[in-house]
Amino acid sequence: MKKLTVEEETKTRSLLWQEIKSSAEARYISRVHAVLLACAGLSSYEIAGMLGHSARSVEEWIKRYNKNSLDGLREERRKGRPGAISTECFELLVSDIEQDPSEFGYDEWNCRNLSAHLMRRYGIKLSERQCRRVLERLKERTTGEVLHET
Repeated sequence: MKKLTVEEETKTRSLLWQEIKSSAEARYISRVHAVLLACAGLSSYEIAGMLGHSARSVEEWIKRYNKNSLDGLREERRKGRPGAISTECFELLVSDIEQDPSEFGYDEWNCRNLSAHLMRRYGIKLSERQCRRVLERLKERTTGEVLHET
């Protein structure tokens, strides 16, 4: 069978992950696919690898499906304190990070520089530790690589 190729694979992967992460409907469909794959006999680790999520998330979705059918796969209202960076600000930050850091006066994008950038440009104060989580989210979004579930 001929192997399929996608032009600009890295850019395409980034774009598609961005679409999945930003759309509640796409996230729901991803969870539906997870249940279908579980019905086909795949393990949570195999499903997680295919869909780009953690095995723990997949197991939770299956548990929710078994308890509440399709309603268990729909988005739940998030608990806890809202994030310090709004969705709109995060989108702006993504476009900043995609640019050369020297355009903003930095040698590289790291936790310290991101913290300074957020304060200077958006008036948002985040610790370097919090900035590490933001950088992990940015990496996950641009590469599809899941470092930590957030």
